[in-house]
Amino acid sequence: MQTQNRFFDDIAKLVGEGVGAAIKCAEKVKDCSSNSSASASESQTGMGDKLDRIYEMVSNSRAETEALHDRIAKLEKELQALKNNQ
Repeated sequence: MQTQNRFFDDIAKLVGEGVGAAIKCAEKVKDCSSNSSASASESQTGMGDKLDRIYEMVSNSRAETEALHDRIAKLEKELQALKNNQ
């Protein structure tokens, strides 16, 4: 009688490889976090400029959206008036 099953062997191998990959990822994250803390202070000034540009784009988008909502509301009223006249 066979006591080993190839399916379970393959699953065990896959889980083992997954654990190994997870350990390597954890080591990479640890390395990156230690390296990034040193360069974080250097990049904060550039990040502030980027955030200011993003806030400006969002503000412009909101204004354009409000204008489009107003325009749609006006067009809907005109369409309703045309339907009522028919």
